[in-house]
This record gives sequence, C-alpha cells and structure tokens, in this order.
Amino acid sequence: AAQAAEAGAEVRRLGVARDTLADLLALLREAVGWADVVVLSGGVSVGAHDHVKAAFAAVGTLDVWRVAIKPGRPFAFGRAVAVGGRAVRLFGLPGNPVSVFVTFELFVRPVLRLLAGHRRAFDRPERLVRVAGRLRGSSGRLTVARVVLEPDPNRPGELVARSSGGQDSHMLFSLATANGLLFVAPDVDLAEGDEATAWMLRTPDA
Repeated sequence: AAQAAEAGAEVRRLGVARDTLADLLALLREAVGWADVVVLSGGVSVGAHDHVKAAFAAVGTLDVWRVAIKPGRPFAFGRAVAVGGRAVRLFGLPGNPVSVFVTFELFVRPVLRLLAGHRRAFDRPERLVRVAGRLRGSSGRLTVARVVLEPDPNRPGELVARSSGGQDSHMLFSLATANGLLFVAPDVDLAEGDEATAWMLRTPDA
C-alpha cells in the first residue's frame, strides 16, 4: 500500500482473505467493482491454500504466471472487465515482503505511472555502477539484489554498489537499509570492480 501511494495511486485496502477461494473471490470482486488496479500479496504459488490463480481465472483472465526473477518467482497477472466495460489489471505478488517490494517495482509501479498519464513507465534513475565485493547470480533467473549505492571515492561522479545485507526474500533489514536495486543477469556472478546496472531508490549520501 505504501509503494502504491508513493507511486501516486489512491489506495484502498482489501483486508486479509481467509485461505479459501470463496473468501478471496468475495474481496476480489469487490475490488474489481471500483479499482483500476488490484494488487494481492500471497497465495500465488501452488499450495493447497494458494487460490490466486483460480480467483483471477474466475473474475477474468490469468495471462502470466511465474516470472524468472529472484526474489519474486511466484507472480500472477490477469485482467478483468468491470461493469460498464472498465478494464481492471490484476496483480498477484508473492508472500515474502522483499519479493513483494521487488515485483511491485518491476511490474506494478510502471502500470500505475502509465495509467496516471506519465509518458515514462520506469522512472527510477538508472546508473551503471561498480560492484564492491561479490554478488552471486541465480541459475536461469535475473537476480535483483538490494544494495547501498555510494559515491566512488576513486572516480568522481560515479557510484559503487555494496550488498545491503542478507539477500533472502524474508530479510527486511537489508531492504530497509538499501537505496538501490542492482540487476545480476542469469547464471552470472559479479566480482569486485565489475560493472552492473542499478536503479536508485533514494539519492545516495554524499
């Protein structure tokens, strides 16, 4: 909700659905009645109590399921049509908080910006930075690492990126201390001094 508000959306909370398809459908149908974009968190995998896929299919279409990124592989996108023909975008994000943050930045925020009339879907400043230390990639998936971006003491005007801490999807501390997201290509490990692309979430401290 905080990310959506920061992106300029008017936010209404759905509340917490019980682990039943019926309860989730009731909240989802209510949201489709007034929202342009519906964002759910959790219930998007394949467990006995994961009902997002079925709920999206019941109210509209399920167009995307799973994405090759880490963190955030459990992901769903679909569409519904409200009364009067209004299009509604449906996003099912993972349950772990860091995965939610990352998938929101990559997929939901750009849609909110375009719907709000911005010409650019992606607005986070993008920089080519040098890596301080080692960052491991993931087999077959794009890794989105949480990093601290700092001025490079040896290269005026350039930035270095160091890991903000543990990179598991439940580790909120490393997310809270990060001011950037750094992208590591699939099957690639970055070594000290390697260059990579990063998004700036906040302006680095001078």
